[in-house]
Amino acid sequence: MIARLVALVIAGLVVMAPAVPASATPPSLAAESSCTVANASLDWGFKESFRAYISSSIANGEWTVDGGATYETPRFGWAHGTGTYDPQTGQGLVGLPGSVTFTGHGGILHTTIGNPQLLFVNATTAFLLLDVHGTTQGGTPVDSTGVRFAKLALSVGRNESTSTTLAVKSAPATLTSMGAAAFGTYVA
Repeated sequence: MIARLVALVIAGLVVMAPAVPASATPPSLAAESSCTVANASLDWGFKESFRAYISSSIANGEWTVDGGATYETPRFGWAHGTGTYDPQTGQGLVGLPGSVTFTGHGGILHTTIGNPQLLFVNATTAFLLLDVHGTTQGGTPVDSTGVRFAKLALSVGRNESTSTTLAVKSAPATLTSMGAAAFGTYVA
């Protein structure tokens, strides 16, 4: 397989990465059509009403980014991601470093989401996995890694793929029960 640029854009999530053949990966771990993704980036808006609440006079909070994560209204961004993606099966896993910490209520709320991963199940479905650590809005401790935070409906998004990129924009993201339990603010 020739090297190509893979761009993944999902529900405000944007992943762009050059992909190279997965020839270094043993055949038992990757299909022949898998590509190694390097230098991926991701762009995600999180829930706007939650961000508005955090910055309101009620929570009197803020969010901070760390480990390479960025924020530019209205989206958080991550870069330098790596992983694999198989364009024939739609399966893959792309992970990115960095975190966002939300604080409020005089320190009662102190939740960090980080190390996002996109787990591609098939051509129509993916999950956003997050590490979630700290305390919820209610003060409940949380320490969960690789939480299937949101389910992404890739087939509903706007597909802007080309022969060298995979781009799905505005795919609906639905908070999962696991994401709701880990984050502790919203129901699934």
